[in-house]
Amino acid sequence: TDKLPFDRVSIYNEAVLPRNPLHGVRLKNESKNYLLAGPVAVMDMVKGADGQMSQSYAGDASIDDVPPGQDRLLSYAVDQDALVDASKHDGKNSLMTGVIVNGVLRLKYLDQASQHYEVQNKSDLPKDVIIEHPRAADYELTDPAKPLEKTDKLYRFELTVAPKGTGTLDVVEQRTRWEELAIVNLDITGLDYWTKNAGIPQKVQQAIAAAGDIQRKIADLNRQKQTADADRASIQQDEDDLRKNIGAFPSGTKSRTDAVNALSDKETELTDTTKKIKDLQAAIEKAHMDLESYLATLNVG
Repeated sequence: TDKLPFDRVSIYNEAVLPRNPLHGVRLKNESKNYLLAGPVAVMDMVKGADGQMSQSYAGDASIDDVPPGQDRLLSYAVDQDALVDASKHDGKNSLMTGVIVNGVLRLKYLDQASQHYEVQNKSDLPKDVIIEHPRAADYELTDPAKPLEKTDKLYRFELTVAPKGTGTLDVVEQRTRWEELAIVNLDITGLDYWTKNAGIPQKVQQAIAAAGDIQRKIADLNRQKQTADADRASIQQDEDDLRKNIGAFPSGTKSRTDAVNALSDKETELTDTTKKIKDLQAAIEKAHMDLESYLATLNVG
């Protein structure tokens, strides 16, 4: 049987145990043989009461296939001599820039996720700790610049902690992403927000502000139309009241004549107000068309 070299390590993965790493070894296959996957019983040398060193069962592990020249990590028992605090983490995003493509505001964001690890070594010997950190989808590692190892699902970082000491590791990942907003669907408040956002280039702000001017015109026209609609409803109610009065007053009386004349005036007023409403509606429709036409080919970036 060939003897294979190994390095003692502690392996921490928050998803496995949140506070403790596992005892482990990095087994190096420097033989010419192909090591097959399977269970492994781990024996360790311990000092007995008489001061003599002897082999003792340390735990069970499993190992993947190890071709010659490669190495594998094995974990087999809880490392009670180390404590890990992984409770400090943060996420933030910032707007990098914005462009307009065919009337759609495209916003580029930078998302950053950070994780702080603090490892306390309670033993009298230095401790090499392998920290396994999950890889976030679509994120790139920025700090540390390079991991010890990288798999499809995680990064591995190595941290050496002095006896009775504390070691720290900060992992920072970031990504860029785009969000899209159809400017035609933004209200005045939304348009004003983006015209004042420092992350938006000035020429993009100005293009959005122009769309805001049209939206303000539309809002003003709508307010005028609402007022005219209310006026027409009031006139129609007045006409109903006058018709009732005309029916109640005797024919030929001054009161009936005055009511008939007042009804005629209301009819004229109703005609004018109805025309005003029609004109306002046409103006609103034209303003909407102007906005859509302006945005349809608007490209600023």
